Amino acid sequence: LLPHFHHVEPAFIMDGKIEDMPIIDMEMAASQVDQDMEFLRELIQDFMEEFNSKKESSTELVKRMAKDKKAVKEVQSRAHAVKGSALNIALRRVAALSLKLESQAKVYVSEDKCPSDEEAKAMGDVWDSLCNEATKVQEQYDAMIKEKEKEED
Repeated sequence: LLPHFHHVEPAFIMDGKIEDMPIIDMEMAASQVDQDMEFLRELIQDFMEEFNSKKESSTELVKRMAKDKKAVKEVQSRAHAVKGSALNIALRRVAALSLKLESQAKVYVSEDKCPSDEEAKAMGDVWDSLCNEATKVQEQYDAMIKEKEKEED
């Protein structure tokens, strides 16, 4: 899917409150692609297409976690993939929430059990927040495209 650029420590992902993080850390993102902003736009577009293609099925998996250990494992796997892709293009909020969901799911996978209804709901809330942040990425991406079109006119 997306190339893996530089390893980023989880502490960096969770550095501060999520709402204080940039949606897209443009300085970090630009350095990841050697200042090739056209390539960055392509990577963001690819990320959004991939995320949106799996959003509905992932939402269904999240809803089944309290009763289905395989769903918990798949949520962990998908959260891990989203985290990696988000880090490659400096989507700090998406990466932080993906890390949180992955870490929560990992506990239940390692214990080979499902979360309680209450715990599964809390994990579902993290998923909902992640989806909301992905929507913000899309909005910021769309604004980048409009700005690019203005520059070309």
